[in-house]
Amino acid sequence: MKIVKSHFTLGLIAAAVLTLTACGGGGSNSAASNINSAVPMTNKTITVMDGLIQNALVCVDSNANGVCDATEIQGHTDAMGNVTLAIPTADLASAQLLAEIKAGVATDKDTGAIKTSYTLQTPAGTLDVANPVLSPLTNMVQVKINADRAAGISTSVAEADRFVISQLGLSTTGATAVSAFDNFVARSAQGSAEHSKAGERAHLLVVSTQASITSASKGSDSSGAGDNSAHSIETRVENNLLSQLSNIGTVSNIVEHSACASNSTGNVAHDCQTEIDNEVHNDHLDQVGSGSTDSHGTTDTSGSTGATDGTGSTGTTGSTGTTGSTGTTGTTGTTGTTGTTGSTGSTGTMGTMGTAGSTGTTGTTGTTGTTGTTGTTGTTGTTGGVASAAALAGKSLYGMYCASCHGTAPNLDGFVLKGANSSVTISNAIYAVPSKSMGQLSGLSAQDLANIAAYLATPGI
Repeated sequence: MKIVKSHFTLGLIAAAVLTLTACGGGGSNSAASNINSAVPMTNKTITVMDGLIQNALVCVDSNANGVCDATEIQGHTDAMGNVTLAIPTADLASAQLLAEIKAGVATDKDTGAIKTSYTLQTPAGTLDVANPVLSPLTNMVQVKINADRAAGISTSVAEADRFVISQLGLSTTGATAVSAFDNFVARSAQGSAEHSKAGERAHLLVVSTQASITSASKGSDSSGAGDNSAHSIETRVENNLLSQLSNIGTVSNIVEHSACASNSTGNVAHDCQTEIDNEVHNDHLDQVGSGSTDSHGTTDTSGSTGATDGTGSTGTTGSTGTTGSTGTTGTTGTTGTTGTTGSTGSTGTMGTMGTAGSTGTTGTTGTTGTTGTTGTTGTTGTTGGVASAAALAGKSLYGMYCASCHGTAPNLDGFVLKGANSSVTISNAIYAVPSKSMGQLSGLSAQDLANIAAYLATPGI
C-alpha cells in the first residue's frame, strides 16, 4: 500500500507513522505522533472479484475521475484478491473505491490472465463494513446511481442495489436474498446456489464489457459519441449494459443449463468460455452504448410507462420495457390456450407451435376439428388455422428481413427462436440494436411482427 502526499518530507513522516503503527511500535518523534493523533487511520481489507483478481490496482478515487492517480491511497491485490489500505477514519463514509484491472498485469483465479483492461467501482458509503468488496455487481450499482443522477433523479445505494439484483433475476428477499455487496465467491463456496448464480452473472458482465471495449478499439464503434478515450468508451459500455441486465440474467440461465456447465468441474467461467463468448455475441451484449442517453432511459424505470401505453417504444431503453409490453401479448396467449376447452386441447396448442406439422390440413382447414382427433377441440381448430396463416405470412417476412443474418432455418438458431410467439421480444431486439442490420426492421407493423413470431413458433412449416 502506498500513500503519496504533496510534500515529500510529510510523505516520509506519514509512512514512518504507518510503519510504526503496523509493527505495534511507537516512537519519540513528536511530529509523527501529532500527525498520527490528528489523522486517525483505519485499515480496511478489500476483496476484488469476478473470480478473485490478483494484481488489481485499488485506490480511493478521491477526485472521482475514474482513474487511480499517483497521489491517491492505493495498493495491489494479492493472490486471493485482497488488499489492505490505510484510510482516514473520518473518510470511511465518503470514500469511493476504484479498481483498475489491467491486461497483462492482473490475473483472474478462475479464467487466468486478463486480456482486456477494465475497471470496477463501489459507491461511497459502502466501505464502513467488515469485508468490503469490489465486483461487477458493485460496479453496476454505481453506474445506476450515476445514470439516475444525470437524469436528475436521486437514487440511494440500497435502491440501486435492489434494482441491479432484481434486474439480473436474483432473489432480493428472504433467506436466499443477494446483495451486490456480498462476497459471492465466499458465499458460493459455502453452498449458496443464489450467490453462485450471482457470480455467473458477474462474469457475464465482465465478458460483455471486455467484448464491447475490444469492439470499440477495432473501430467498429458506430455510436457516434465523439469522445473515444478509454474511460469514455467504458462508461458508454457500462450504461448500455445497465439496460441489458435482465438479458444478462437470461443468458446466464442458458449457460447454466448448457452441456459445458453440466460437465463442469466447478469452474463454469473457465469450462464454458466458448459458450459464454457465443451467447454474448448472439444476444448483442458486445455493443458500445451511445452515452448517458442509454442509461437515462433504462434507469428512469420507463418500463412501467411502456406497459401503460402499449407502444413498446420505451422497451429499447431498458429490459423492463419488454416486461411491460408482455402484458399485451399475454392476452393473445390466452386466446391460444382456449384449446383447453376440448379434451385434446393440448394437441391444438401443438398445432400452433408447429410440432403437430404432421396434422397439416387439420390445423389449416379446421374442419377436422369435429372429425379428426382434434374434433373435440372445436374452436381450437379454428384458432390453429388462423395461426397457420399468420405463420405462412411470417415465413415470407422472415425470408425477406431476417434470413440473411439468422439463416434460412431459424430452428438452428437458439437466439432467434426466443421470438417464438412473442412479437414483443422481436420488437425489443430491433430497438435494442437500432444500428446495423436490425434497423431495417423498425418499419414493420405490429401485425408483421406477430406473423414473424408465429412463424418462429412453427419453423418447420
